[in-house]
Formats: sequence, structure tokens, C-alpha cells
Amino acid sequence: VELLEEVIAVHERLGNPDAAIAFLKARATGSARQRNLERLAQLAVRAGRDQLAFETWQALQAEFGPALRYATPIAAHHYLSGDLRAAFNAYNIQIGA
Repeated sequence: VELLEEVIAVHERLGNPDAAIAFLKARATGSARQRNLERLAQLAVRAGRDQLAFETWQALQAEFGPALRYATPIAAHHYLSGDLRAAFNAYNIQIGA
């Protein structure tokens, strides 16, 4: 895990987040899938790839079930896009309403 984080950090420091994104996408398999998709979403946010982050959070929620840590960035994306109903619904899914 530490080495993985270091590789991602090096790519980011070199100004090449796309390489880090590709690196994580290739490793989002098996038992590491959930954690590496979470890393991918966080990296996408830092890299300014908001759509990729949003799609990754949605994929995480679809695959691993509703969680506040997924619903919050999904709701924030909808809110910033001006879609308040979708932002509200992101939390409704989370709380089972």
C-alpha cells in the first residue's frame, strides 16, 4: 500500500496525474478494487477531473452499496451543477428514505 501511494505521489509531483490515474485504474481489481477506486476518485478531484471523480464515486456506490463517504461527493457534484433535487436524492439513497 505504501509503495502504491508513493507511485501516485511521484506522478502527481511530476505533473502527470493521468499516469497516476491509469496506474490506479489498472490496479482496481480483486480485493483491492474498492480501495483503489476510492484512491482514484480522490486523485481525480485533486487533478481537477471532476467528471471522472463523480463517475467513480457513483460506480463505488453502485458496486459496494450506499455509504455516506460516496453520497457526499455525489451530492456536492449535483449541488455545484445546480441540480438541488439530485443532490438531495443522493443523500436519500444513503439514508434509505
